[in-house]
Amino acid sequence: MKMPPLDGPPMSMIECISASRVRLSPRLQAEQSPAPQAGVSAAPQAGLSPVPQAPLSTALQADAFSLWRAASASGNLCDRVIAGETALVRMSDLVHGSSLGGRVEELRGRSVLIATADQLTAALALIELDGVARSLVLWPADLPIDHLPYVISSVPVDTIVSDESAIGKDLGIALYLTSRATITSACTDRSMSAAVAHYRTEWILLTSGTTARPKMVVHTLTSLCSAIEIHNPFGNHPIWSTFYDIRRYGGLQIFLRAMLTGGSMVLSSARESVTEFLHRAGAHGVTQISGTPSHWRRALMSPAASKIAPQYVRLSGEIADQSILDHLHSLPAGPSCPRLRLHRSGSSV
Repeated sequence: MKMPPLDGPPMSMIECISASRVRLSPRLQAEQSPAPQAGVSAAPQAGLSPVPQAPLSTALQADAFSLWRAASASGNLCDRVIAGETALVRMSDLVHGSSLGGRVEELRGRSVLIATADQLTAALALIELDGVARSLVLWPADLPIDHLPYVISSVPVDTIVSDESAIGKDLGIALYLTSRATITSACTDRSMSAAVAHYRTEWILLTSGTTARPKMVVHTLTSLCSAIEIHNPFGNHPIWSTFYDIRRYGGLQIFLRAMLTGGSMVLSSARESVTEFLHRAGAHGVTQISGTPSHWRRALMSPAASKIAPQYVRLSGEIADQSILDHLHSLPAGPSCPRLRLHRSGSSV
């Protein structure tokens, strides 16, 4: 298929991020969480690689800090949405509602594995459980299920949250909760005054290691957000999206960026084609979008590439060649068109 023409209106900003990754020392100690309640699993230790904590802001390092509290503090809950392939949730619905059937308190102090087929369901569980659970394990949908017993025993996990009825039920898990991509009324109050975090929750991400087993890396929300500017440079209502899965580090960074800067989030789905995703992203008016050069190479070959008109394109994960950058210029420009910005860190473009 032909690539889009090169004489279209310019993009506002294109940021090229280096494919390099921080090497983590296994000797680094994870930030300690408060002691669990009686009958709840201890914090993960063996086999996990913690990351160092980086200063961010007073709000991010406060004991009461949680993802919901930070997202609420950035304001405009009624105007903000998280959109999946087939469902959409308003942030304001979470003040007195739940995707977990109002059973969040049952998960207080527990070690929870979030294993959902749908990214929206996972996103809602993360918002509800950060600051409540002792640890959250993010299970990517493309990770072979054969690794599940190893991950559960290594953390160890005592609770599974899933939108799939069968996953992990034969592994002796103490508690199993069903999650939904919809919000139901619940006897809960997540207003700013009431939503105080009781745990500095550990976020455990699963990555490809040098062995057949996945590598588990421990973060806290503070370490995950250390590179995110709380000040929003993209206007009052940025609408973020990414080709990445938010249960992987690259996608999670974009999701957290949207939550902390007062934005909305349009999630991708492995069940839809690139063309379907671009149509949906365009319909939601995405203003900021992230992906690898490989993602963009496929997207630019789709006729639906003209459906999106972002103000900002973020390239990461691989080195981008000049051809990709040139073709990104052919995308229709968003309503606000700042100068083109190229950021290169340790890579040649």
